[in-house]
Amino acid sequence: MRTFLSLLLALVLPLTLLSGCGNHGDSGSDPEIIEFEAQTWTLSFSGAERSGEGSAARYFADAIYEATNGAVTVTLHPFDGLTDGDPQAGFRGVADGSISLGLYSSLTCEQQDSRLGAVSLPFLFSSSEDAAARLDDDAGDALGEVLAEYGLHSLGIGESGFRCPTNSLSPITSPADLRGRKLRVTDSPLIQEAYRLWGADCITANWPLVFTALRTGTYDGQEEFLVTADAASVQSVQKYLTRWTGIYGCLYFFMNEELYSSLSPALQSIVDRCGRDAAAYQRQQHLQGEADILSQWAKAKVTVTELTAEETAAFRQAAQPCYDRFARDYPELSARLVPETETP
Repeated sequence: MRTFLSLLLALVLPLTLLSGCGNHGDSGSDPEIIEFEAQTWTLSFSGAERSGEGSAARYFADAIYEATNGAVTVTLHPFDGLTDGDPQAGFRGVADGSISLGLYSSLTCEQQDSRLGAVSLPFLFSSSEDAAARLDDDAGDALGEVLAEYGLHSLGIGESGFRCPTNSLSPITSPADLRGRKLRVTDSPLIQEAYRLWGADCITANWPLVFTALRTGTYDGQEEFLVTADAASVQSVQKYLTRWTGIYGCLYFFMNEELYSSLSPALQSIVDRCGRDAAAYQRQQHLQGEADILSQWAKAKVTVTELTAEETAAFRQAAQPCYDRFARDYPELSARLVPETETP
């Protein structure tokens, strides 16, 4: 298919596409013809091509190519190949226009602006479905406005998932169970604050060093996305997993605003649609991947604990200072991100 379209592109320029994705107007009338200029865009992300970011990036690239009948090609650059492996430079590259598109985690983006890490407020979302619904609505619009301040047009928000703690000592069902535990916690001020409020002894360490520290007992446990923990074989040296909705992580998908503004309204519509679809596809793939991992961990004799509503409320209440600080620092964003019903 791609070979055929490439030959067609070489023979006939400009290419044409039936407009409106099936909206052909009155019955019997000729469909409107829209011309798209041939162009190539770059898409940068930190993971491998077969990672969550990679699945969204590939979906978007294929969808754009098909929707424009081959006029627009998106080249994928995993492992931040355009910026020598530096995700912060990747973010800035999309902002300054040297890179067309970016797909970056909330952890990466919050290093540019702490507001973009707000999705990790403790127990902000009750489930992946709740997160998707709200991030596709006003909460996502509010975060998109933050991205716009950097010259970025938001295309959609995918999912990294919920960061869940594991440990080698006992199940964790209350803040008291975390008191004094030596946990490797990712280097995020918000996430570190939450775990300290829950009583953990937080340790920051580069991820490649964590497995050995867990195996030798230097650390009692760690908190990470399930996919990341599984890839590092954490289940082989940790007995207990708390499966909760405590700390969420997302994937921001965005395009350089100047490039987006230069596109025709028809192509902008296609870009926005393909971005939303890519985010939805990535979420679906992520949830299936997590289900498969949990099945494998059960076979590895890992005890999986899920919190009751009362246990969840206790953790959420203990983390209230995170919300108080965020509301004080960013009142407008807090009002749009945190429903009033969630305030204890």
